[in-house]
Amino acid sequence: MRNRDKILKIAFDEFMMKGYESSSINSICQKAGISKGGIYHHFKNKDELYQACLNIFLKQMESWVLEMMQSTINLKEFLFAYFGLMSQVKDELFGANNLEGFSAANYYTMILNGATRYPAMQKQLNDTYEQMVEDIQKLILEAQSKGKIKQDMDVEITAFELVSLFEGTLIMSVMKTSLDLEDIGTRLAENFWNKIKI
Repeated sequence: MRNRDKILKIAFDEFMMKGYESSSINSICQKAGISKGGIYHHFKNKDELYQACLNIFLKQMESWVLEMMQSTINLKEFLFAYFGLMSQVKDELFGANNLEGFSAANYYTMILNGATRYPAMQKQLNDTYEQMVEDIQKLILEAQSKGKIKQDMDVEITAFELVSLFEGTLIMSVMKTSLDLEDIGTRLAENFWNKIKI
């Protein structure tokens, strides 16, 4: 693993567990076995390192969304792929860290802090979600034009509802850790489809 990647991995875990304010470059150096100069060779300060860590998450999220949108051909397929993604997101983002005391709450705190702290990140998150809602709207309109789903739905609100249901379920998994997201995802997709299909 390259030094930069090693620094990012350790810093991501540090920021995730302790938050921005309580994390320290000294602690990251110690865990990475790298001098401060080694970190400052790649990042000019703690703030830039934090932004780089947040960027890793955003790129991963954008990649998942793009891959999913490219691999589905209709609304029903999308629903099952999208809600099936919840389990993957939890496993890859929340489970990959294997940090003692880590929970999805740490992840959400980090993302919300980043969005509050950095207008550019807020814009990037906003753009990603807007694109997702727009893509879902296209799938809904296509399904309506083919007579597969009800015609009397507010397309924009239905797309927004899907994204909110996904994110809300992930947040619920923070509070109810016993949730089986694979099972819940399948059931949510089936339930949503059954409500809108003709």
